[in-house]
Order: sequence, then C-alpha cells, then structure tokens
Amino acid sequence: MTLPGEELSINDPGMASSEPATMRPLFLGYAAGGSEGTPSSLPGTVGSLDLSDMSGTSVVSVHANPAPDGTYAIVVAFPTGGTVGVAGMQYQVSLNGGGTFADAAALGTANYLTVHGVRFDLGTGTIGNGSSFSIPTTGPTSVYNGDLNTLTVQSSPTDVVAQYGEGRMPEVASFVLANGGGPALCMRTSASVAAVIGAVTKTAIGTSTGTITVAGTPYDDAKVRVEITTTGTLGAGSFRYTLDRSDMRDSSAWTWSEAIRIPAGGSYAVSRAGVTILFVPGAGAIFFEDGDIHDFDLTGPKMNATDLQNAMTAILASKLDWRFAVVCSQPATASAGAAFFAALAVHMTSLESTHRYRRAMVPAGSDTADNVATQYASQFSTRILVAYGDADLMSAKAFVGKGVPRQSILSIMARNATGPRSLGWGIPSTDLKRVKGGPAPGIASKANGNPAITHDEFKTNVLDALGIATMRTYPSQKLGGAYVTQGRLKSQPGSDFTRWDLGIVMDIACEKVIDEETIWTGDDIRTNDDGSIYVPDAERIEGQVNAILRAELMAKPRANGLTGYVQDVLFVINRSADVLTDGYITAEIGIKPLRKIEGFRTAAGYVRQPLQIPLAQ
Repeated sequence: MTLPGEELSINDPGMASSEPATMRPLFLGYAAGGSEGTPSSLPGTVGSLDLSDMSGTSVVSVHANPAPDGTYAIVVAFPTGGTVGVAGMQYQVSLNGGGTFADAAALGTANYLTVHGVRFDLGTGTIGNGSSFSIPTTGPTSVYNGDLNTLTVQSSPTDVVAQYGEGRMPEVASFVLANGGGPALCMRTSASVAAVIGAVTKTAIGTSTGTITVAGTPYDDAKVRVEITTTGTLGAGSFRYTLDRSDMRDSSAWTWSEAIRIPAGGSYAVSRAGVTILFVPGAGAIFFEDGDIHDFDLTGPKMNATDLQNAMTAILASKLDWRFAVVCSQPATASAGAAFFAALAVHMTSLESTHRYRRAMVPAGSDTADNVATQYASQFSTRILVAYGDADLMSAKAFVGKGVPRQSILSIMARNATGPRSLGWGIPSTDLKRVKGGPAPGIASKANGNPAITHDEFKTNVLDALGIATMRTYPSQKLGGAYVTQGRLKSQPGSDFTRWDLGIVMDIACEKVIDEETIWTGDDIRTNDDGSIYVPDAERIEGQVNAILRAELMAKPRANGLTGYVQDVLFVINRSADVLTDGYITAEIGIKPLRKIEGFRTAAGYVRQPLQIPLAQ
C-alpha cells in the first residue's frame, strides 16, 4: 500500500530522533528592545542632509563615520557668509529644528565644523549670507534583544516582549501564542538587510511651513501618520500619531495616541518603534496647523541567506525540539523572496538528511501577485509553505499608537498549524483551510464589512494553483471573515505532498519508524539460504513498529472528533531483499491518507418524486 511519490530515505538509523512537542512552532527573525539577554550598544545615526536652503558655490557634506551623541534636529545657519577658509564668516547652531539658536560664532579659517559628534565638511568656495543646512540625528542606545541565535522557550506574549521587545519575530510569535496557544520556541537572528525610513509626505491644510523628519532604526514594518491637532510651533502646537495607517480602513478605526504637545526641543521618541520624530518649524508665520498630516513608512531589518545559515547552525546544535519553523522576515520583493526560499530549501533538505523531518513557513515578499507567480514559478520544496498577502491584524503586543498593524498572513498560517485544539487546530491531520474551525482571528474589517486583507484568492484565483498559500472569503451569507484558501506546500507538480497536513503526518510517521528501527540496531535476526530475512523475524519487527505507528496515527482524535490522522498505515519489510551481505533491512511505509473535502458539485431542480438517500452498500 505504498503511495506513489517521493521516496523518503529513513533506513539509516545513525541519528535517532525524539518526537518534538506535537505541533510546537519555532519562530526566528529580528528583534530589538527587550529587557533580557545580553545588552548590545547601538551607535548613533544621522538622517539625510538637507541643503535646500544653502546658497553659494560650496557643497557641504557629512564627514565619514559620524558619531552623534544625542537625538537632535540640527540646523547650522550662516548669518554672515563668505569664502570657506577665509576669516569673517559666522555660524550659529540650533538643536531643535530652528526653534532656538545659540549665539553666532566666528568660523575663522576652518573648513569644517563639528556639532555633537557630527563633523560637517564645508567644502571649498562660497556660502551665501543667511544660508543654512539641517540634519536629524539619534544618539547611541543600549538595548536588550535576547541573545543572538539562541533558542528560548516562551509561553505568552508577555514573556516574548520581556525577552525580545519589538520586531517582526516577537510580533508573529505573540500573535500565535495568544491565539493558538503555546509553548513555542523563539530565536533572535541577525538581520543584515538594513532598515529603511521612507520619505515623509506632507499634506497641508493651508500654508504651514512646518515639516517633520524621522531618525533612528525601525524595529519593524509600519505605516505611520503624524497628524497636527493644535496649531502652533515648538512647545505650543500638538499632534497625535498612529502606526496603523491603512488604505483598507477609515482613519477613525486606526489606533491613535492621545494628543501630545510638540516638544520645545522638537524631538519626540516613539521608543517601541525605534524611531524619533523631529519637528522642524520652518519660517512661519503658521508653523504646524491643525489638520496637517505627515505620512511615512518604516521597514524593519530583514534576514539574508547568511543570517539564515547562522541561525540554522545554532538550531542544529540545540537539543530543544520543534515541529515547524516560522521565518518571520518579509522580503522586500518577490525576487528577494524567491532567493531566500531557495536558501531555506537547502537547509530543510539538510535537516531531512539527518532524519529531522521538519517543515517551514515563510512570507512570499511584499510584491504584486503577478510578480510572486513569476518569481516562484521554478521554486519548489515539499518542506516549505509560502504565504502571500497581508492583513490588518490585531496585535497581541499592542502599545500606544499600534493596535492593528499591517502584517503578513504568515501569522494566520502559523496559528492554524499550532492550535487551539478546542477548535480543531494544531492537530497533525487538520487541513489549514478547515472552515469548521472558524474564520481567522484578529483581522479587522473594512468599512464595507469585508475582512481587511490585501489579497482575496476567491476574487483573483491566481496563486493557489501555483502552490502559494493565501487567504480568501466565501460568498456564503453564513460565513463572515477570512479563511485560509489552502495550506499549500510549494511542491513540484505531481507530488503527493501538496498540503501542509500531508507533510506533517508523514514527518511524524518517519520519526516513529526511525525511533523503532534504531531500537533494533545491533539485535539478532535469522536469514534464509538466499540471504533474505527469516519471515518470523520480519513479522516480529513489523509487529512492534506497526503497533507504534497505529497508536500514533490511528488512535488519536482528529479535528472532527473521530479517531485517526490517516485511514491506514503499514510498515512492511521486504521479504526477498538480501540482508545477509551488509545487515541492512529494506522496508517501506505505506500511508492511506484521509481525503479532505474541497467542495461540492450540487445540481438543483424540481422533481416528480421525492429524492431518496441511497441505502448503504
């Protein structure tokens, strides 16, 4: 009863495996700002140098390796210009975006000046009277991020935040622990793809001159809006902010801070986001006006292939066990995602070769569905689920200004694979699309009542057939919310391993067989004259292995309350293979899986006679 498909090499008992906690996930990715682990020092950073108010022929630049000692909105003005290097020029410095300036000082014959650890090279040539340039800075910080590439056991969002603070990995892990149960394993990895602060777009109500700049290192992706709520300048006006900006929901549904007085120094830290907002008032007469909005995007650090390699090395060395990995790092594009997928596939195959049968989930990348389809067309692995699409998803670790951020649907996939068992989730044989388990938790609603998801496979029907896991809605009036379209594994066409549950059940079967085969290593068997195994000895081994397999796969309740993850399973030893020569027994496992209902084809019409249900055969 062997099924057609991939051949699984499980005959070498050189590395026995012990079964992990039934469906324990392992979350790995970037994190920063926790309160436990080994502290690390982050150097100060500088933002973009603004030369738009400079005149003359000289070009100002920031000298190499700036080391700002604090968070400032630096403005350097030249009330008296001249030729750089020739005495007579004067300058003055503001640290709050031009709100207040220190007294003017003579530049003398110097061709540079240093402000709080940042050296500005003034170039050669002239600087006009009244010229100025500006730049935002953040000072050095010491943060606790959780030890790098070290597995820890976490049981609740509170534990995750204490250990790891902010970032994509704590966000995903907290959501799954809150909605699927625990415990889970977590690992902070390096993230060598640098964070990005997007350009700020201002939409003014009138003629206000105030702008904002943003400095720091974002911990995670976010769509930010800063809205002026009281007209005024530094120390007088007020604002509010949100990290939940969304084009799928009205702004009244976003999570806002309370109104905050614009600091007199011009600097306001959103510490749990890793950034500082710097208010630059401009010339006035209206500086910041009630109703002005300033929008920008934050992109947190991302993992690359080297970061993944280092993490997998640490995972292999750990004795802590897990069932599947959730890679919490959203690639910037589908192309980058496909490259990362290929690197991950190598590691998952390597795990399999050492008889650690594991699966993984990873986001497809922030891109269009068409680009995802193109970039993943030739990428295959029976051990990886690729999740495409985002949702406005309720955070399990919310803070001021952040409550329902935009997140990858990877969080939903991981939750369904983990639990809770009371709803049928977290059981090896449960199909991740199981409708009876209810809609995905925590997804906000659009104004029209539909779930706030960026990709609805029911309406587009683009990616499911290509092996990409997505979310969908159903047209039934009875079913609201969003559901998993299918927990696809990105397998080759024709593979038996098309779904997540098929992979998980096979992994458990292989682990059980490896454990039992290992127990028999070094024991005695008898052989026939042709070198084949003596049948009673084969039956003795088969009886023990099959008893374990049936207890694991056929005696435990599945999601619908019935018993058994599969219809049947059998371990069979080859009776004719030569075992005398090298002592290796040839065997195979055959599993008859449960068929999942994909839908119904129902005809409706009027009849003369009542329909009858056929008698059982």
